[in-house]
Amino acid sequence: MPITIGMGVNLGTAILVSTTISAAMTAGLFVFAAEADERADHDGTPAPEVLAFAALADAEPAMGAEADDGALVPLPDPGTPTTSIVPAAPALVELDADGEADAAAITPTTVTIPAADEPAPVATVPAAEDPATPTTVRTPTTAPLVTIAPATTPTTRPAPTTTRPPATVPAPTTTAPARPAEPAAPTTTTTVVAPDAPGDFRLVWSDEFDTFDASSWTKEHSTYGDGNNELQCYLPENVTVVDGHLRLTATNGPAECPWETRDFGSGMVRTRDKVDWTRGRFEIRARMPEGQGFWPAAWMSPTDGVYGRWPNSGEIDIVEALGHRTNRIIGSLHWMSPTGHRVDNREHFSHDGFTSDWHVYSLTWEEGLFIWEVDGIEYHRVESWNSTAGAGDAPFDQPFYLKLNLAVGGRAPGAPDATTPFPAHYDIDWVRVYQR
Repeated sequence: MPITIGMGVNLGTAILVSTTISAAMTAGLFVFAAEADERADHDGTPAPEVLAFAALADAEPAMGAEADDGALVPLPDPGTPTTSIVPAAPALVELDADGEADAAAITPTTVTIPAADEPAPVATVPAAEDPATPTTVRTPTTAPLVTIAPATTPTTRPAPTTTRPPATVPAPTTTAPARPAEPAAPTTTTTVVAPDAPGDFRLVWSDEFDTFDASSWTKEHSTYGDGNNELQCYLPENVTVVDGHLRLTATNGPAECPWETRDFGSGMVRTRDKVDWTRGRFEIRARMPEGQGFWPAAWMSPTDGVYGRWPNSGEIDIVEALGHRTNRIIGSLHWMSPTGHRVDNREHFSHDGFTSDWHVYSLTWEEGLFIWEVDGIEYHRVESWNSTAGAGDAPFDQPFYLKLNLAVGGRAPGAPDATTPFPAHYDIDWVRVYQR
């Protein structure tokens, strides 16, 4: 499959909207819900949901159980402030290591979402402190080396001149000396780097998806995403490689999970416990699905969670989209501040949309800096954060692993309806990771 990075693709008239999301734990119009992770380890009975989310207004009530991972939902289009009244949700719990459960009740709240020209409020979401179980991580390999032997120019040798002796004198017999060996051609060693490697970054890991690489990816089989009220069961058979790209397929019909059957199936892969990275540039060439209820994403979570559970150890969302809003994408960063959960994000709009063609979604993660791009155009950056994890880069000074998933339903897009096309595909052409 040709390796092509579509840098600088014309996105049409683009509108950049900056939104720093505020989180409140009293319900409201929820824009974030934490993921329930590693649930397949339970004994086969339905695992209780885990609820942790952020609303678009400030409030201080405490939460109960927190979850490991999460995905940010983009804000609605800027405009007139919106008021949403959400009834109290039932208490949802997560089993701890001892099989006990914590619960948190959610009270109904009226939340007003400010218009785009109003200052964005600050989000707060407390989190539990129990650290995730450490895991063993395989260090990614570097790009292969190839040897290129330049062509050599043939050497032209003059023909020898011989003088015949007089006929009366016997011709002497001589032994011609051996011809010296040709000098060996010089060799050149070149590091193979993908086209358009930015700056002094070098390619350290990639998957071009010619086949499915089980040494790098795990296919999910669970109801991962329960904390977001998602409706899918992730099925291994909904992850395929088609025409040189990874395909995550959403289907409508019974989907058997280890502890229950869902109405929708979908696909998810992740590199946890196989390969992860601390800092670098991450590029994903993908084509988003279109349809009510679809929520594709490429995002990163900490491998070991050394600062505690979400959001204490942070979360990095490279790109997310909503199937019914095909002209926008979003990138964001999550952490725990002294005043609670914080998320810094920005949406990027394009009149051309993101579902009909391939686009390259990029995140550059360096010390004290995150930069989001689409097709080489920067649309968001974060240069500082005040984290309870400590000074400096914490919590973003530890290895993070990569996740690709196509959620169905949930608080962000809502449920599929009669217009939703099935099957639907989230296609990823390649993933590349660069480091300095």
